[in-house]
Amino acid sequence: MEKNKKKMDELTKAKLIYTIELVVFSIVFLVIGILNILQIIYPKEWRASAVLYLTSIGGFIGIGDFIWMLASKKRRAKGSLLDKALVVPATLFIAPLSIYQLANGITSFIPWQIGSGLCYLSLVYIIEAIYHWYHPIPGLLEDDEKKVDLTKEIVIEENPSIVEKEVEEPKDEEKEAK
Repeated sequence: MEKNKKKMDELTKAKLIYTIELVVFSIVFLVIGILNILQIIYPKEWRASAVLYLTSIGGFIGIGDFIWMLASKKRRAKGSLLDKALVVPATLFIAPLSIYQLANGITSFIPWQIGSGLCYLSLVYIIEAIYHWYHPIPGLLEDDEKKVDLTKEIVIEENPSIVEKEVEEPKDEEKEAK
């Protein structure tokens, strides 16, 4: 007996891969975040300083990216505003905290800062995985449409008889007029 297997369309496959990718990142970030909060993973002094510099700069980049997304219709058409908006609270918390720690030479909060940031990003990725399953990002839909167009072009190139072009011969009256 043959099993009636339904083949998934390209969009469903792309959504499934993207959702699984987000869930995997979420799990990894949650585990690393918890290990940092419990101080099982504790960064060395020079790594702690590097984290402070990176999160200070990254916070401003994240806020700038969100503002750019709000200001640019072209960028909004290709991306997801939800993805940018969910990261803004973390950037508003971590960037000023990092600047304060750099200014005062404090590194004792680093494990909590890294851990809480990663746990928050884990939550963000779970929300995005659920949301993007039902509402795929526009860039994913564009890629799917391009694949469909390429498939049509390949089929047409292999079998040109599929496309029949009707070329009308000019009538005798139109030939004489020209």
